[in-house]
Amino acid sequence: MNLVKNRWIPVRTSDGKSRWVAPWQITEGVGDSPLVAVDAPRADFTGALMQFLIGVLQTAFAPEDMSEWKRCFRNPPSPEALQETFKPFEEYFEFGPDRPSFMEDLELDQKFDKPIGGLLIDAPGGNTLKENKDFFVKRGSVRQVCPEFAAMALLTLQINAPSGGVGHRTSLRGGGPLTTLVVNTPHGAFDTLWHNLWLNVLTRTSFERLCGDASLTEAGSRFPWMAASRVSDKGGVNTTPGKMHPLVLYWAMPRRIRLDWSHTTTGICDITGRHSDQLLTGFATQNYGANYEGAWRHPLSPYRENANSPPSAQHPQPGGIHYRHWLGVTANCDGQSRPAAVVDTWHKDYCTVEPLRTQLPQLWAFGYDMDNMKARCWYESLMPLHYVRNDTEKFQHRVGKLIEASELASSYVHGGLRQAWFKRPADAKGDTSFLREAFWQATESAFYKRLAVLAGAIDTIEDEDVLDGMLYETATAWLQELQHAARQMFDQWAANGYFEAENPARISLAHNDLEKKLNGNKLRTTVGLPNKRKTA
Repeated sequence: MNLVKNRWIPVRTSDGKSRWVAPWQITEGVGDSPLVAVDAPRADFTGALMQFLIGVLQTAFAPEDMSEWKRCFRNPPSPEALQETFKPFEEYFEFGPDRPSFMEDLELDQKFDKPIGGLLIDAPGGNTLKENKDFFVKRGSVRQVCPEFAAMALLTLQINAPSGGVGHRTSLRGGGPLTTLVVNTPHGAFDTLWHNLWLNVLTRTSFERLCGDASLTEAGSRFPWMAASRVSDKGGVNTTPGKMHPLVLYWAMPRRIRLDWSHTTTGICDITGRHSDQLLTGFATQNYGANYEGAWRHPLSPYRENANSPPSAQHPQPGGIHYRHWLGVTANCDGQSRPAAVVDTWHKDYCTVEPLRTQLPQLWAFGYDMDNMKARCWYESLMPLHYVRNDTEKFQHRVGKLIEASELASSYVHGGLRQAWFKRPADAKGDTSFLREAFWQATESAFYKRLAVLAGAIDTIEDEDVLDGMLYETATAWLQELQHAARQMFDQWAANGYFEAENPARISLAHNDLEKKLNGNKLRTTVGLPNKRKTA
């Protein structure tokens, strides 16, 4: 099977139908019945396949300049043109029993003693199985898979690789990175698979400036499976940007894995339910593969920066991806966080394309929340993007105030409910962090409405006095929305337990304390309003 030539990617069309396509077919039906989304049976596979297709375009079809990028956005290339462009790269994307094979170790010759289900990031690990702790994700649910989904699983593992024990290396962005893609507004005029992919392809020069040595010509510097693995044991080496071509950002291969192609079987794929004559059931692995260290900067991930260490990719955390993360993944506003290169490029260049100025795209953020080897949860979220020409610093400052006020209000509600529930809140055991997450969810829709108002006001109102008045009104409205959400949440949860455990006096005291805080000067000043004047 060839991964740029053959049909192996499940997609959905604008009329709701599902089909399988090759990468060169992604522009089929544009203008009539276009492909609109990757339609894999697992969310992590969908995210990985989007990155695969972006990587293929960046590798084989990168625009030379902004003019070419704009031309391809307005007038997508034909499937035949893409097929011809991809042909010189077909040799690097063979997947099967012959070596080299896509993202498989070129030289590995170990015993095939790992069940194929072990390629899935959320599969229970060895210690979990030994202690019979696989309560939610059961062992043995995936025993045999078709080659198409073996490729998806291998791709997903390599680009998200968590720590897997001694010497089992993490991905180039660390274990379970946060990925952020710029995508068009759902159901809009440009909501096609092609346009959503193309929004995340950089010009050749911009991409090669990220990191790596673009002068390297060896195939293994771009596609690691084409050469012997860069072993990282005591006698091995670390893999730094200066040793690899920039394209390895999409094709990095930290894990040494070889699928068992010699003992395939016939039957039903456990993931797709489709019949296959070449089901894979096992694989071999070896530790101490490529260890990616240094100032790597993947174009699809936001980074945190520290003067004393290389930049580190951001990762999803418990609780999900909410609007409190909005600034950290869309703007470089605090000197320590930087958005993904594709997001930064949209702000600087792509938003000047006329269709994108009137139909603002969104940010699709997704990834695994990993606890070392354990996948705690898969998170994803859609966030709006805003184009502010006039005063981005003022916009970011004001948005920061809104988020900071939300943080404070959520802590008030969290503390108030613990005070209502427990006689000694500080000593009470149990995880009540869900209360904070519930508050963020309850206020998310209102936040994005305020965000749009802020962006429009700062970008269109030239009179400073009028603008200040609008900003004051926005801050006041946000304060009221936070107060309303906090009161509603307290009333919902304070007396929502066992009657025998409720203490009306304690609930009343907690309610009064919460009201004082919600109406206090600290929350007002945090949201950007002046202190209340004390009455004489």
